[in-house]
Amino acid sequence: MIRYPSVFWFFIILISGIFIYEIKNLIILKEKRILSLEQQINITKDKIKLFNAEFSYLSRPERIEQVALNLLGMKKILPIDIWDIRDLSTTETNEDFN
Repeated sequence: MIRYPSVFWFFIILISGIFIYEIKNLIILKEKRILSLEQQINITKDKIKLFNAEFSYLSRPERIEQVALNLLGMKKILPIDIWDIRDLSTTETNEDFN
């Protein structure tokens, strides 16, 4: 009669050990996944910083002016080129809309 309870406890302890071992392996896998995600996040943050620096460099007013003049064939805006919107409309066209 003493054998049956001791065999029972042996299997309970064996199953508990296997269960704890599996939990430990799952935790290790989750920690590895967390580390890889953190590395990916850091790489992405570095890329974002690099893109922001490139954008700041490319959007400098002097550079945009040179691109507009040389590549797009645009000319500088003169003071006579700036019009007031009210100068474009006549009183006759304003009366048509009222």
